[in-house]
Amino acid sequence: MYYDEYGNRENHTIIFLHGAAATDTFCNQYCFQDKYHLVVPHLYGSGKEVEEIYEPEKTIKALAELIKGLGKDKVTLIGHSLGGELAVAMVSQYEYLFDKAVFLSAWVCSTQKSIDKYVKISKYSSFTLKFSWLIRLQAKYWHYTKQQEDFMVEYSKKITPEQYTAWFKNRILLDDNTNYPNVNIPMLAVCGKKEIKEMKTSIEELGKRNPNCKTIFLDNANHDFPLRKADVINPILLDFI
Repeated sequence: MYYDEYGNRENHTIIFLHGAAATDTFCNQYCFQDKYHLVVPHLYGSGKEVEEIYEPEKTIKALAELIKGLGKDKVTLIGHSLGGELAVAMVSQYEYLFDKAVFLSAWVCSTQKSIDKYVKISKYSSFTLKFSWLIRLQAKYWHYTKQQEDFMVEYSKKITPEQYTAWFKNRILLDDNTNYPNVNIPMLAVCGKKEIKEMKTSIEELGKRNPNCKTIFLDNANHDFPLRKADVINPILLDFI
């Protein structure tokens, strides 16, 4: 699995798992490289891995091998959205690889009705990825650099409707991760108060099912708060790390 890397490898490592179709979800957290070694895997269906269809278990195994290959004792895991779901599964299956974990907007308590709705919508909305001007507007809204913007435009054109739909269809559910209540590392689950009800329920359940997971709900925050509210989330992340 391809990954970007920032900072000194000798420092403690943070693994950032980005959201669907947005490899630079954590562009406003790359400043952490001043103190930490950052690794940003390109999840299947995005970036340099755009040719691969997203399948949760395949992705989880690839991530585990990538992390083992870094040669670190333990790393800190932070994921947003799709990456947050993967982070929940990763700590449930490979707790020994991590010292801490953060789940940002991890939609792990989705109902089948909601899944079906978003899958249906995705079949029609996926075509918007072909419009470079729209992708550039989104990139500017998220404070991407010109290089990050150009890269997103480049790989977005290659995302097929099948790949796009896979992110909504192939779910990671908290109920299926039966070992999650037994995870002993410190964890943090965060989402915005303006997000959908099932997202807020997911964060609540992550806290209820494991006493080691603290929950935070951000005021006036939507789903893209790592990008739009870095001034709020960054101090929280750094304090937790």
